[in-house]
Amino acid sequence: MGSTHRINYSKSLISDNNAGVFVGSNGEYSRAIAKPSEIWIRPGVTDGRKGLSSLISMIIIEQNMKPDDGSLYVFCNKGRRRLKMVFFDGEGFWMLVRETRGKRFPWPDTDSEAMKIKEGELLMLVDGIDFFRSGTMLKLAR
Repeated sequence: MGSTHRINYSKSLISDNNAGVFVGSNGEYSRAIAKPSEIWIRPGVTDGRKGLSSLISMIIIEQNMKPDDGSLYVFCNKGRRRLKMVFFDGEGFWMLVRETRGKRFPWPDTDSEAMKIKEGELLMLVDGIDFFRSGTMLKLAR
């Protein structure tokens, strides 16, 4: 039998410093991901079937932005049940997906241009707090 590797991800995967990989003397592995320089959301509906390449193309063509600039780009599908986030860590692209079960994310309905938000606002968004309208907690009912 081959040897097993134990992976221990640190509690905070977001770092203000550059990304890095750390291997401890006991073989534990952790990785820090650089903190995004800015966070941009695309208001309105994004086809939830789009993959990483299509979202990168949208960032370049529709938003006229550079997907490899260290920013985090956030998209939401029509049913507001799936968020997709694109991030470049200096070595490659990440696509993160957050999907709810029967709940909906608060999301601006306009088709306006990309909108810059703060880290705290992203956390509120993921937790179902509608800071776009009133900053009050929404009931994430089925």
